[in-house]
Amino acid sequence: MTKPLSPSTLAALATSIENLTPIQIHELSVGGFLEIDASGALTLSKKANRGENRSARKAEIEAIAGTVREAVSTTAGGTDKLFRLDDVLKASGLDKSKHRDNILQCLRNLRDEGILESVKLSDNNFQIFWRLTEEARTPAPVEAPVEVEAPVKQNRRGRKSS
Repeated sequence: MTKPLSPSTLAALATSIENLTPIQIHELSVGGFLEIDASGALTLSKKANRGENRSARKAEIEAIAGTVREAVSTTAGGTDKLFRLDDVLKASGLDKSKHRDNILQCLRNLRDEGILESVKLSDNNFQIFWRLTEEARTPAPVEAPVEVEAPVKQNRRGRKSS
């Protein structure tokens, strides 16, 4: 998997080529984000476009992650019930044509976090289900606060306290 772009690289890519500083030009050219076209002018490379698209997609996924978490908790209901991607799509209320891939990536991220597991019921990809992991189904035990007793002051060598 490719490395995410650094904030300085993203800022440089968002700047028009005419307004780039020499340091930004150097950073982008070393990273392979700038090319010289046939007329000798600097242009953004295909790598730069792919990097910008990847960063934009990551931002879209982060924007809907909370909605997907709520939809998963609503759909699963805290049990080991199997559910599909379409169930999460319906529960989230997001547009299927626009957000299907992003919701699928959110489900994969939840699987990587250990909250969900995927269950494949057959050899084809049409019967992939999701469910909460055992750890996610059982709430974390709440420990009662331990009361600490104050130490009792004892007399030294049998002296009586008055």
